[in-house]
Amino acid sequence: MDTFLTVDLDYFNGEDEPTSKLETIIKKIPQNIPSTFVIEHHKILPFFNKLLKYYTINRPINIINMDQHHDYYGGVEQDTRMRHINCGNWGYFLPLCYSKFVWVYGNSGGVFNQWDLAQDWLQGSCIQSISQQYYKFSTKKENIVAIAFSLSPDWLWPGTQTYLFDMVKVIKKHFNIKKMPKLIKPEMSKVESWKI
Repeated sequence: MDTFLTVDLDYFNGEDEPTSKLETIIKKIPQNIPSTFVIEHHKILPFFNKLLKYYTINRPINIINMDQHHDYYGGVEQDTRMRHINCGNWGYFLPLCYSKFVWVYGNSGGVFNQWDLAQDWLQGSCIQSISQQYYKFSTKKENIVAIAFSLSPDWLWPGTQTYLFDMVKVIKKHFNIKKMPKLIKPEMSKVESWKI
């Protein structure tokens, strides 16, 4: 089944060697697939919508979100189209063209609050939801057709920030992404310190 993979760099919080872990993950992924790198996770939505419009992707697809957070926070007690899209609720704004959402959290553990609400909403939308620590990619199991990376500087632990520039270089080299995050102010843990 075609799979859209999204990797938030906060997934690597708590790893001793996050760059090495990242390299292990991405070496299993084809280099020539559509890819992007954003600063805030919800900014992947235009890229995802473009994929659906311009590329041949077999639907329904699977979505794998490697992230410390599941990104379905806030529930749906009000119409999601009326709310502000942010890095914590962007999952509710994905087009309903997927049949499985896999949330993969790393060494730091996942932030599980409101995961039960997210699972209820996904189930009500006929989408299977899975959460698990770590993930082993298998080309027999999934066909990764696109990948999106998110910097999420507000959520990176200081230990992860130490490796940040090396991680960005590894991603750029493997996927040849043209527009990469750049630090424009010295405080790397703030969203406003970065630009694409």
